[in-house]
Amino acid sequence: MKKSLIIFVLFFMSCQKNESEYLDVCFFKRGVNLPMAVNCEAIRDKGFEKMTIKKNINNQEFISKLKSELEKIKTSSDNNDDNNFDAKIHIIAHLDGRTDTICVGLNKIKLNDALLANSDEIISLIRNEVFNINNVPN
Repeated sequence: MKKSLIIFVLFFMSCQKNESEYLDVCFFKRGVNLPMAVNCEAIRDKGFEKMTIKKNINNQEFISKLKSELEKIKTSSDNNDDNNFDAKIHIIAHLDGRTDTICVGLNKIKLNDALLANSDEIISLIRNEVFNINNVPN
């Protein structure tokens, strides 16, 4: 009896952890092209409100894959790449009891303001999840 109670409690705790992992996403609508580069935090400004979409992503399969990919990737040694970063997707990731910021540009990605290297695969992963959800308007 005591053993089954412990197993139940551990199972309950693991379910709760997954439910609290989610991504708060804000991104520019398809077709929005701006004449200037936009930094990550600016995407959430009121001035861009009509050009952006905000939503939460709770897809645990995607979140697990994203966490795995983020663990593999390293920071970029070329800090000059940071100068022309143009943000398109801003993510506040609530994962593993902490909050991280992920910023996706056209072909670059930042994690907590650090530019990441070799990021094409993770950028595609994020874009596919963000833009391929059925309820995203054009």
